[in-house]
Amino acid sequence: MAKQVTSENQKDIDAMIRAADRGKLIHHTEAAVRRDPGAHLLTDEQAASLMTQSLAKLEKLEKQRAKDRTARCTWRIRAPKDLDDRASRLAKEEGISKSAIIRKAVASYIQSHLKM
Repeated sequence: MAKQVTSENQKDIDAMIRAADRGKLIHHTEAAVRRDPGAHLLTDEQAASLMTQSLAKLEKLEKQRAKDRTARCTWRIRAPKDLDDRASRLAKEEGISKSAIIRKAVASYIQSHLKM
């Protein structure tokens, strides 16, 4: 059942809009909107715990990414323009760097020659 907007509610809503325009946040319980009316709201403690867990997971993921990105050595190679263009296009499609494409290609090449 939708709550009817009264002149008092409208004043609160207008005040919130003006505050938002100034970059300020007004917390007003009556104006809280939930996407799923049946869903329970988190307590401040639950929200803080969830945020701490999420940040810890993010930090762990970032450390792993940094470790994966750490180059052991740097190669300087020359490649024809068309090969570079295709590698760039493939990297963009896969959402990875061109260096990652080149590492995969070299690893695949070496693996196929080791099987011979």
